[in-house]
Amino acid sequence: MKPETLERIKFLQNNRTFLGREFLTWLWYWLESRNNVVDVPGERSCYLYINDKIVLSSASGPVREHSMKGGTPAMAMEAKQAVLGGKLVTEANFLMKQDKAQWTWSMKSDDLVLRNVRLPAVAAEEAERYLGARLAHIETLKDLNNHLFQQFCALRFSKGFRTVHNQITTWAADA
Repeated sequence: MKPETLERIKFLQNNRTFLGREFLTWLWYWLESRNNVVDVPGERSCYLYINDKIVLSSASGPVREHSMKGGTPAMAMEAKQAVLGGKLVTEANFLMKQDKAQWTWSMKSDDLVLRNVRLPAVAAEEAERYLGARLAHIETLKDLNNHLFQQFCALRFSKGFRTVHNQITTWAADA
């Protein structure tokens, strides 16, 4: 392997949190631009929203973090103004609805681990299949997040990402 390739890999290993911040910020933009409709691989479409918490941060500036909670903070003008000021999403709570089923979870940009996961309730008639139903709900959530991150990475490392970056800036400015 070339020395410059090794240096790039080392840099990414030491500074990988930028990708999580960019992913969560892109996901917010992407969801709103699609009216929150997402195709779940192998499933029916669902609605996915940033729920009741969003945290935006930057490494510099007089105010380094904006944390908004309650209601629909992603719809707040202040949230998009923070993006225009150079802040990226570092944490968000999500809500996914598919038919009558509902999932909630949170993610932080530093590791993109699903936290505080709440799965849809399992109906009483499915009691004997309780574990299987819960595992299926977990699988749906895992597949969705993997699909979205793969979609983002394909875009992020393409030549077209500059266009998407400009679209995000325009979207934030239109708040």
